[in-house]
Amino acid sequence: MFSPKTQYAIASPINVRPAGGSPLLKRSRSGAPKTTYPKKRVNVACEVCRSRKTKCDAARPSCSFCADIGAECVYRRSEQNVRPDELPDARPSVTNHQPQELDGLDVVSRLERIESLLRQVTSPRDHVSFATGALGIFHDEDQHLIPSPRSLDESLALARPAHAPNFTIGFDLSGLSRLSNQESPEELLPLRNDNFERLLDLQLCHDGDIFRGGFVELESLDLGRRRCWQLLQFFLKDVLPWCPIIDQADCSDIVSRTVESGFDAQSLDTCLVLFILAVGSFAQDSLHLEDDPSMFPGVGYFRAACQIVDADRLNTNTIRYVQCQILMSFYLLYCLRPLLAHEAIQKASMKVIVLLQLHSRLQADPVYRQQCLRAYWTCYLIEHELQIYIPWSSQILQGFNEDMPLPLSDYDEPGIYWFLAEITFRRIFSRPGGCLGWNQMFVICEPVVAREVSQQLSFWHAGLPHPIKFHLDERPHMRPLLDPHKVFLRAQYYAIQATIFWPYVIRMLTSPPPYDLPIPTPPATAAAGAPEEEEAYRIEGLARKSLSFAVLHQYAVEPLMQNRHLLLLADLTGLGSISMLLLCAYGVDRLRSIQPEAMDEAILIGYKCLRVWEANPELKSRVEKMERLMRAKGIGDFV
Repeated sequence: MFSPKTQYAIASPINVRPAGGSPLLKRSRSGAPKTTYPKKRVNVACEVCRSRKTKCDAARPSCSFCADIGAECVYRRSEQNVRPDELPDARPSVTNHQPQELDGLDVVSRLERIESLLRQVTSPRDHVSFATGALGIFHDEDQHLIPSPRSLDESLALARPAHAPNFTIGFDLSGLSRLSNQESPEELLPLRNDNFERLLDLQLCHDGDIFRGGFVELESLDLGRRRCWQLLQFFLKDVLPWCPIIDQADCSDIVSRTVESGFDAQSLDTCLVLFILAVGSFAQDSLHLEDDPSMFPGVGYFRAACQIVDADRLNTNTIRYVQCQILMSFYLLYCLRPLLAHEAIQKASMKVIVLLQLHSRLQADPVYRQQCLRAYWTCYLIEHELQIYIPWSSQILQGFNEDMPLPLSDYDEPGIYWFLAEITFRRIFSRPGGCLGWNQMFVICEPVVAREVSQQLSFWHAGLPHPIKFHLDERPHMRPLLDPHKVFLRAQYYAIQATIFWPYVIRMLTSPPPYDLPIPTPPATAAAGAPEEEEAYRIEGLARKSLSFAVLHQYAVEPLMQNRHLLLLADLTGLGSISMLLLCAYGVDRLRSIQPEAMDEAILIGYKCLRVWEANPELKSRVEKMERLMRAKGIGDFV
């Protein structure tokens, strides 16, 4: 087990050195005659393997890895040294290559390879352009990888779109229903949201109810020592490990000092403690299923804290203000109020970016530096969870990711491994997706990039430390996990894999022949057949992957759907999205050959889990939409 004090890097290489710090030297044999051996020929690595910093087998005309992913294999060789079999018109060789095991390199450093692959794909056959994002914010011509800005001004400039994008605010899966510049196939029309205005108006009306009730006097709240200690324990045990923005010891000290001093109504420390008590109340009553704001656990603490943070205009450029806004978003996530949570986390994001410009103070005060880094990455993760509701969420923070260090810890802090693993996970798939998070359900516009991102996720899983390592099952009835962090990571892994390969399902439903031709069953038949048949077989296999991962996700996420927790909204988002994908694909004639076992059972799992939370008006609307489609397809019993 590695110490979290060390910069977290999944599967980073280990350099062994003696105690003195110098590299180990080979023993010299004095007196032995010096023998000169002929030098062995060294294979030249191709450009793709060079960018990945991995070993290349130097096969010609294409190395095994490039042949496997379909990338152009280019060697740095002069023309006079090129053998005849390496000429451009030479017959390409077919190499069956299985992905190599984890070679020890940092997963994050491998992301550089995606950019080179994007530039290499030139074949029209492999260029599959899709609308990027469930909300269709950008089209394929808008796709670009955002460079890392060096200043706040550069980041803000990158966040502004060049033209007014076409998007809707709210839960919408329209971007998953069609290819770019094509109409949605009839089977995927249910993914399109035709009543988003009504749902948005419903959200806006209900969001204000949480602040009703007038001014809250601190004397009217239970601020006794015993009650504060009790709620603090729930916060430390069930909330802080998900996003450790404050060290547990520091959190306890702040609460103790505030209780001892009597809760100063003008202090941000008091505000922070009130938010801790509010979120701790929800953590204590995690089985609360109602959606009446007046009955939310800890709503009195929450309203009192909002009064203080909204009235304070003197300390808005402080880390304590940022922490207060983050905890406000935590409570609103527990309440399943995405728009309000986004408003709070955006305030925190803008302020933490300003604080991170104070380089001298960051260098002089390590504690302050760690507080800012934890706040930054917490904002980044929460904004990603809200992107399916707010299209522009995390656009500003995305520009700083490449240069932003990861937070550290001096001890085996609860949740720190999960926190760092989740950050790494999101950096893998958000970079090629044009800053769109997984719950935005972005669609990779290049097949070669989709395969690369999928492989990066496999490397990420292989490098997870033991405390959060989870087993990957290939069958729906998977082994149970008792750690909620592992459950969340496994479900998220399956959901992303399903989304990455979903474009091939769309392509099977929308593309002209050869996808209308009979698809050869055995691989040998496809390899010996016409190129159209080979392509059809390849597309079928990748589409089957999407549906198989989608079924696995439903079984993996089910344990997290029975009670409230900090990332319940993210689980509901993923569950609702994947359920609709499976439901649209179920029973479609052109997809029968790729439908996995237990597909109908997976749909029922999603439906039953969403029904638990149908007291929320928006979730009730999703449940009703699923019911109508399930009736039409003969799934379930709605007598």
